[in-house]
Amino acid sequence: MDKMDASKQTFVVLAVQEYTQLKNKYDVHLKNIMEEERRRRRILMSSVLRSTQKLIAKTGTVGETATTPTSESNVAAESIDIYLDSDMNMFKDPQKNTPFPGPLYQKEADPTTYYLNEDLTVMINMVEDEELNTKLESCKENNDTAPSTSPSLEPVTANESFSKEQTLFLIDIMRQHIERKGKGLPKSLEELIARLKSTRGTKKDLWKDAANKLTIHFMLSFSPERVARKWNTLVDAFKKIKDNHKTTGKGPVRFQFYSEMEALLGGKFDVATPVGSTSPSASPVQIIASESFSKDQTLFLIDFVRQHIESKGERLPKSLEELNALLKSQRGTKKDLWKDAADKLVSHFMQSFCPDKVARKWYTLVEAYKKVKDNNKTTGKGPIRFQFYSEMEALLVEKDDVVIPADGTSDATSPVQENDGLNKDQTLFLIDLMRQRIESKGERPPKSLEELNALLKSPRGTKKDLWRDAADKLASNFMLPFCPVKVARKWYTLIDAYKKIKESNKTRGKGTIRFQFYSEMDALFGEQHELKFPAVGTSVGVEVCRPEALEDSRSISPKTLPTSVSSPPCKRQKVDCELMQFLQDSEEASQRRHEETLAQLRSAQQGFEALMTKLLDKL
Repeated sequence: MDKMDASKQTFVVLAVQEYTQLKNKYDVHLKNIMEEERRRRRILMSSVLRSTQKLIAKTGTVGETATTPTSESNVAAESIDIYLDSDMNMFKDPQKNTPFPGPLYQKEADPTTYYLNEDLTVMINMVEDEELNTKLESCKENNDTAPSTSPSLEPVTANESFSKEQTLFLIDIMRQHIERKGKGLPKSLEELIARLKSTRGTKKDLWKDAANKLTIHFMLSFSPERVARKWNTLVDAFKKIKDNHKTTGKGPVRFQFYSEMEALLGGKFDVATPVGSTSPSASPVQIIASESFSKDQTLFLIDFVRQHIESKGERLPKSLEELNALLKSQRGTKKDLWKDAADKLVSHFMQSFCPDKVARKWYTLVEAYKKVKDNNKTTGKGPIRFQFYSEMEALLVEKDDVVIPADGTSDATSPVQENDGLNKDQTLFLIDLMRQRIESKGERPPKSLEELNALLKSPRGTKKDLWRDAADKLASNFMLPFCPVKVARKWYTLIDAYKKIKESNKTRGKGTIRFQFYSEMDALFGEQHELKFPAVGTSVGVEVCRPEALEDSRSISPKTLPTSVSSPPCKRQKVDCELMQFLQDSEEASQRRHEETLAQLRSAQQGFEALMTKLLDKL
């Protein structure tokens, strides 16, 4: 009977309010028990991890002052999950496939909280194995975050140096810090160091911020002191190399991050010219290029500048000063230009380009091109090795100079450097287009270069439509792409070469300098085929300023020569024969070029007809 009474359960009827109070007390008591159990588990876990050297205790008050993993007010801004099995082995994923070798960090005063980095700013949520049935509450409170999305971690090696990617990331952090101040790039190392300091004159916050960004990005431990040491090492190495260049004049010392450090300063792309070497056979000088822009991005930027010049309808500039003036807006600045260039680079390459970065790259290219040109003038060497020299050169029309011997001993032996943009047939076709343009206006042939230039302009005073029309005709005739700027550049090259040859003939009294298209250019003017033969004996030579001179020369004979000519008949007859032979050769060459042009036109027409026939057959 007593046993039956003992087995009976007793039920007490309570009011709802009393029941709620008792339940709350029970929940609090149960929670305290769980917290104490969790704390004991954490202490035991810390002891095990320390014994395996996977946990490092830190003394002092470094980083955050969190005391419990569930204290939201003290939890670090970033937290990462680490998963434990029954043997206290750590893993990066909940499936426990990828081990995490550690180490982790912990305050000696708080054995229940774990951190990823030595600065104690990135907290670790330690998730125990389900078989132990002691999952941490921090994991329950954050169960809305899928474990599969936890960032992957890399093992940390004690005293590990910076890798290449980490060093580049650090340099980029410094660049972003400078750009945020909006004062442009520094011009010297002293200015760079001053710009990195805070308003209080220290860099403590900078190193702490850089360490946090490196830790989050690479999921490794980076202390502010370690970051500061690495940066100072980079600055010292860069400074020694710069000093070595100034004192010895040698090329760049092998330093992996020289170009990236150089890019932080306004004066990058330095051209290192060997000291005391003036021999043309000396090895070319290497320009140190910045890797901030790729080759395709740099070519895109140069082409953008070319299009900007072309859009203004002006001729190509003849100097860097004129180029700089063309790039400015009506307000005298280039702010809108760099902004537009950055937008187009972003839309084309799907990468981030700020206007300051674009402007910096352009000034780098201009500075490098200027130094190469100056080096060529002073030392007489060929072009320094500069990857974008030809593209920058193409923006100006000051090329294809006529080379005239300085010693004055050679007669008609100085070649003109040709533009490789257009071949011989294409150049002749372009000259013929200019001739047709002049004839279409119904005016007499021009007498000078200034008159020729005026005839080629449109009623609005520009040649933009002329170059576009010439490019279209060249493209349709040769089945190749021709841009208007390329056509204009070639034409100005021909004009400059012809002008220099004419001036050389007047000042030196020499024969025609070797220029492949001299006769075709000369034929565009009214006073064409001006021939001057040197005096022979007492003869003053013969001048023929009109094509009619050929007919006149045929009617000349020793019997009809004026009596005032004092030269012997044999001398005059020899000169007449040379004149007739020259004019005959010139006429044959002109006819041959005309036939070649017609043959090319017929070939292009046949190719076009065949292409259209195939297209119609497919339709």
